[in-house]
Amino acid sequence: MSARRKCTWSVLALALGLIWARPAWAYLDPGAGSYALQIIIASLLGGAFFLRTQWRRLKSFFQRKRDQDGHGG
Repeated sequence: MSARRKCTWSVLALALGLIWARPAWAYLDPGAGSYALQIIIASLLGGAFFLRTQWRRLKSFFQRKRDQDGHGG
C-alpha cells in the first residue's frame, strides 16, 4: 500500500470518526488546559533536543570522513 493511499485512508477514518462522534459528557477542570500546554511545550523541547543531538552526530560523521580523506579544511 503506497504512502499516499495510507494517508487517504487515515484522513477518511479521521473524518468519519469526527462525523459520528458522540458527546462525552466529561468534565474538564481548569488544570486540564495547563496540563495540555505542558505536554505541548515538553514535546517541542524534546523534539528540538533530539534534532540538535542528531544534527551534531551527522555533522561530526561527515567532518570525520572529510578529514580522513585528506580534503579537510
